[in-house]
Amino acid sequence: MAAPFDFLSADGAMNTLVRGHDWSATPLGTAEHWPTALKTLLGVMIGSPQPMLLVWGAAQTTLYNEGYAAMLGGRHPGALGQAFGDVWFDIWDQVEPILSRAYAGEPTYMSDIEFLMRRNGYLEETHFDFSYTPVRDEAGAVIGMFCVCTETTERVAVEKALRESEAATRGREAQFRRLAQSVPYQVWTATADGTIDWVNDRVMAYCNATAEQLATDWGMFVHPEDADHAGKGWAAAVAGSDRYESEFR
Repeated sequence: MAAPFDFLSADGAMNTLVRGHDWSATPLGTAEHWPTALKTLLGVMIGSPQPMLLVWGAAQTTLYNEGYAAMLGGRHPGALGQAFGDVWFDIWDQVEPILSRAYAGEPTYMSDIEFLMRRNGYLEETHFDFSYTPVRDEAGAVIGMFCVCTETTERVAVEKALRESEAATRGREAQFRRLAQSVPYQVWTATADGTIDWVNDRVMAYCNATAEQLATDWGMFVHPEDADHAGKGWAAAVAGSDRYESEFR
């Protein structure tokens, strides 16, 4: 005779938790009476490294795997077997409509959705990609919801920091160019390989050329007798990130 949890073939912490949980105290009842669909999905989910969630029945009982446990933070392992609304009480106003659509038979996919939650005892901004898929019984009636998800909080934070850094860099460049246009000197900048990438109006007036025409190696504008020492100084400055001072014609 098969044991109640023979359908769980995977090893791991969640396997142990599911086997040891008092399911008789939940709306699911003991595992001997679970429907085949529930056992099949739970077996697949527990054996997968991808974060997955299963919400079952009218009571919306919560089951999940190790990947999803990490996303629960301090709410794991207490979330196992609890009503989904009790697990995510602080973001229920956002989650409930999505879950209701799944129970109404409508699948949902969302990317980088933002939640402000207290899963670890403090308020934090989190982001997730997820799909909610209705689960149906043999008669086609919806009996639950299956979710595959990925937390994107770290990636979103990195992308936000990058955008802010780029915006700050653009601001500093604009400030420098305003200053460079206001001084009575020829001012230009170049990339590390020596290609001129910006000149002020005085340079263009002196050379009688546009910025596009001047976008070449700055060494082209140095007197041949000064080219050697000017080029060596530039190379040393680029290699060592030092200040570069040179006089040349």
